Amino acid sequence: MSKIPNAFVTIITFYDTTKAHICKSLLESEGIHCFLRDELLNQLHPGTTFGSGGVKLQVRQRDIYQAKKILLSGGYFEERIEVSDDLLTVIERITNQLPFI
Repeated sequence: MSKIPNAFVTIITFYDTTKAHICKSLLESEGIHCFLRDELLNQLHPGTTFGSGGVKLQVRQRDIYQAKKILLSGGYFEERIEVSDDLLTVIERITNQLPFI
C-alpha cells in the first residue's frame, strides 16, 4: 500500500454498479474525493464484472479512515473488511501460509 497521502487506494469492491454509485455519492456529499475504477469497463461489457474484479471504489490514502467511517454509518461497509492491498501483496500473504514442499 502506498504511503503517499494523495495516492488513491481501493477501499471496497462492488459487483453491483448501482451500489458503487450510491457509495461514491455518499462520500462525495461528505467532501471526500473518490472515483470508481473499472466502472466503464463493466458498463461496456457487463459480463466482465467478475473477471475484472468488480468496480473498485477508491479514495485518497489520507481519507481512508474517514471514508470507512462514513460507509460504516451508512451500512455499506463492514468493519471486518480491511483496506485492500495490491494483488501481488495479497497473493504473497496467501502463499506465505502454504507449506513448502
